[in-house]
Amino acid sequence: MTTSAKQGTAARAVKWRLWAVVLSIVVLAALGGILGWRWIKDGERQEALRLAERGDFSNAEPLLTRVAERHPRDAPVARALALGYLSTDRLAEAETYFGRWCAARPEDPEAYDQRIKLWVRWSRLGNAVEDARRVVELQPDNRKLRQQLPRWLMILGRFQEAESECRRFLHSWPDDPWVLLVQALLHQRQGRSAAAIPIADRLVRAYPDFPEACVLRGTLYVEAGQPDEAIPLLRRATAIQGPHRREALYELGLALEKTGQSREAERAMAEARLLLDQERFRGMADGSEGERRDYTIIEVRLAEGMLEAGKTEEGARA
Repeated sequence: MTTSAKQGTAARAVKWRLWAVVLSIVVLAALGGILGWRWIKDGERQEALRLAERGDFSNAEPLLTRVAERHPRDAPVARALALGYLSTDRLAEAETYFGRWCAARPEDPEAYDQRIKLWVRWSRLGNAVEDARRVVELQPDNRKLRQQLPRWLMILGRFQEAESECRRFLHSWPDDPWVLLVQALLHQRQGRSAAAIPIADRLVRAYPDFPEACVLRGTLYVEAGQPDEAIPLLRRATAIQGPHRREALYELGLALEKTGQSREAERAMAEARLLLDQERFRGMADGSEGERRDYTIIEVRLAEGMLEAGKTEEGARA
């Protein structure tokens, strides 16, 4: 090979090496850019989750939604958004991300358990029952939800399912007072007072300060034409604060009327109506902006109800 040929070959080799170096630099730069971009995006995700975990949802939300747009099946991000929207009463948005969370983690009981809070807030008990059953399927020893299931089913009027859930629950926890109460209520609401009475008696004996049991037993006495037996139990229930008081006052009014104590019966009924109006008022006041109404009329009714029930000072202030 001549000297000039050797020089040409060497020059080409140098040229190819230069091209190889340039290409390597370009490839490395591109990879670096991609990795750097991913690092930035991953940093955004980590910061969003950190803020959400700290309870700073207002600052976490824009970061979380950007990540969710890129990765709709990112379960931790969907979880943070669902819980954040739920905690701020943005329920429609919470529903979207609960759906994503449950879809991404179908075996995660927390996703369904937390979504139950959304359904209860929205009074969608049918959905709550579905999610509760999914949680119980994943966590058979979840006593809290197994205890709630028969009550929700009873409220929905699904009595046979409620009775089945009661039997299953009581097989594991035979002395649970709340599920025994639901079982007795199911008997009573289906006209089986004879089956309800022994359960109610058992509850009143075992838990004399269990107001819901006192209300049920008092109601059964009223229905059986024994108002004198009902009055002490119903008085006991009305002396204890709680959501049971409205029904207790109503049944007490019926019992007092049947025993000729009309004046006291009227006062009990008036207070029962007052509590009903207060419940409605709270429900309206707790609604979203679009659901709120003018409360003037109901406020007047509350004042009148307090005066009628004998709460003169409160009525004058209302």
